[in-house]
Amino acid sequence: MGQVNLDISKRKVGELLITLNNKQIPIKKSVKILGIFFDCRRTWATHIHYLKSSTSQSLNILKILSHTSWGGESRTLIKIHKSIIQSKINYGSNIYKSASQSILKKIDSTNSTGLRLAIGAFRSIPIYGIYNTAGEPVPEIKRKDLSLKYITRYYRSNNINPPLKDSESYDELEKYGIDCKQLIVREQLTTPPWTSPYEINTDLSAYLKTQTSPEMFKRYFLSIIENYKEYQEVYTDVSKTQDQVGISIIPKSKNILMKLPNTCSIYTAEAIAILEAIKSVIDNEYPKHIILSDSLSTLNSIKNQFKPGDIAIQILNHLNEALSKNKQIILMWVPGHSGIEGNELAYKQAKIAATNPKIANIAGPTYNDLKRHINHITNTKWLNTWKQQNTKLNTIKRCTNRWINNSLKRKEELDTHDLRTVKHIITECLKFQRDRQIIGLDSSLDTALGSNTEENFKIIKFLKLTGLYNLI
Repeated sequence: MGQVNLDISKRKVGELLITLNNKQIPIKKSVKILGIFFDCRRTWATHIHYLKSSTSQSLNILKILSHTSWGGESRTLIKIHKSIIQSKINYGSNIYKSASQSILKKIDSTNSTGLRLAIGAFRSIPIYGIYNTAGEPVPEIKRKDLSLKYITRYYRSNNINPPLKDSESYDELEKYGIDCKQLIVREQLTTPPWTSPYEINTDLSAYLKTQTSPEMFKRYFLSIIENYKEYQEVYTDVSKTQDQVGISIIPKSKNILMKLPNTCSIYTAEAIAILEAIKSVIDNEYPKHIILSDSLSTLNSIKNQFKPGDIAIQILNHLNEALSKNKQIILMWVPGHSGIEGNELAYKQAKIAATNPKIANIAGPTYNDLKRHINHITNTKWLNTWKQQNTKLNTIKRCTNRWINNSLKRKEELDTHDLRTVKHIITECLKFQRDRQIIGLDSSLDTALGSNTEENFKIIKFLKLTGLYNLI
């Protein structure tokens, strides 16, 4: 039976009676839509309570697997935590993040408990210390990260539905100079890729660059290009600086120079260069062209029939358009910096394009580019937040990367975690000074208890030599 979710104000309002075919539709204070409970007051208390109950049951799995003696390694347990607990919490977080902090803390505590079990930390460890040791940002930063990625996914899909109204996230994007409206849209393939008779020549990739001299590459190239005498050659290349990315397309006629924003990766730039080269020759009078690029990863992405990238799809669609106009376009890989004249010229022109202020940007980044950029923003915010904390762990571990050592057993791994707050025993205690010298223990606590495998083994030897191993 249908339900009505009535959004009422703080005023006392009588219940609204709605009937359909002489049957009264019941009034509910909350309704579940796509796994999220919407309550009439929009406090999200019902959904948080549901999440709390669901994830608390999943904690029992981690409690069993995280035994301090024979439990799984932290890296594996963190993956399990992300699968059975954090995935539930992250789903819909861009919607329910508007809940009050007191309500959000209920589910944040479950998240931190799961991570604490995974890393085997004491109950007394500060919350920020749990997330730092696990290599995860704190919940408030993580929710902002997911909201930014949600908005970029929306613009990527070219969705006709209006985006979620989230002024805070849009202000955040604007603050970091991210314009989602310039994002490259993911198109639909006009024809199945396995039905398109286009040719991508990667024969030169059979020769390893480390084992093949530029002279040999040039000789192999000339022998292959001899088979395409009827085709006009079009070279593409890119150059990336700290501020901009330059693109060059070198056909037989006038050179084409373009620019992309610095958020674009080299892979994106190489793919756009090929795409723009195809566009430039589709309306050309000459019917046959061969486009030569030194980006093997881009050409392999185009050949990927089952999961082509966003720009690869556009390339495939334009290749199909060229076929419909009786134009033959072949893509070919050539090794960069191997003395091939057209490729060397394209690289020089790309460097000019990257540094020329008169050349405007022609396109925006892909979703993967912005996702990588947002990850960098999130990591920077988390690092700055961590540096402001005043904890014992903070004085040792100044970074937010997870320190992993797969060579240690579960107990040994947990011992190194616990010792990161015991400065006196490791570096200062005169009673153990002789033992530290015998083992060669580093006097710096962040080095002795860091991620270096050799130093970790020295710590374990030190604990066993001093008789402290079984006391921890």
